[in-house]
Amino acid sequence: MKTLSIIIPAYNVEKYLDEAVAPYLHLHETNNIEILIINDGSKDNTFKMALEYEKQYPNLIKVIDKENGGHGSTINTGVDHAQGKYFKVVDGDDWVDQKALISMLENLAVLDSDMVVTGFQIVSEETGEKENIRIQGVEYGREYRFAEICNKIDYIRMHSIFFKTEIFKNNKIKLDENCFYVDVEHDILPLKWIDTVTFYDELFYQYRIGRPGQSVNFQAMIKNRENHFRVLKRVIDYRKRNNFPDSVDRYIRNKILSLVNIQYSILFAMSANRESKKELVEFDRWLLKEENDIYCAIEQKKICFMRSMKFCNYFLVKLLYKVLQKKEMQYVK
Repeated sequence: MKTLSIIIPAYNVEKYLDEAVAPYLHLHETNNIEILIINDGSKDNTFKMALEYEKQYPNLIKVIDKENGGHGSTINTGVDHAQGKYFKVVDGDDWVDQKALISMLENLAVLDSDMVVTGFQIVSEETGEKENIRIQGVEYGREYRFAEICNKIDYIRMHSIFFKTEIFKNNKIKLDENCFYVDVEHDILPLKWIDTVTFYDELFYQYRIGRPGQSVNFQAMIKNRENHFRVLKRVIDYRKRNNFPDSVDRYIRNKILSLVNIQYSILFAMSANRESKKELVEFDRWLLKEENDIYCAIEQKKICFMRSMKFCNYFLVKLLYKVLQKKEMQYVK
């Protein structure tokens, strides 16, 4: 068995694929790692480039071609083919730090934790600025019970996570297909079976933001808001259907609260018209009915103010935002 399977979802990333693949090509030892490039029906030269890499490095790189099915579909396919003890998703427009890669291969070879967590860097495509993200308040290299540590740390994002492959395979975990924002499903759906977690401070993943058309661009989120709502509903349903330790339940609840706040921001950022107002009001009513505790936990002043007037002041609040030149988030990191 290999130590690590790197799953690279690849859709129209010809501009970035060389950078994504480069860190693996200079490893002295490749028997412990496999690179699975999942071509998701690309319309550019991504598939052709990937095949060239497979031809040059047949013992390291495997290319899987499939019809377009979205990010979740590529991850599902990658997990199905993965032979590593652990797997890691690295999007085709992102890359990994080579020194951190070498270090983590050594660590993963001797670990048996269900989940392994590292730091990552957010890299601006526009400015080149970097922001280091690490899990704070933990002892690096120490194994914890997830239920004992999860409420003492920040939410662990996809960019930080290595999962044991068998957890996904044995429990038939599948992410939604033809849907954006399934990173949250990747992070949350395995938690029913996660007992142990080990943290490291390596900045392994290099996460690019600011790429044209990126789904975390806020304008793209407005366009794809139904996908975001779909993921939100699935995570809410997942929490309802399973009995978690109190600490894990709070961890999931806090993420749901974050998703709900983002959904409010998406809906509020839409053009000021009757249809936009209707969509916002309907979401607010749905949340009140389905998740009253989350509904009551919302602290966005504009939402609370509009609720107090039964949203009759919607257009006034929108106007005030425009006059004050206040904006919602540019990117959701």
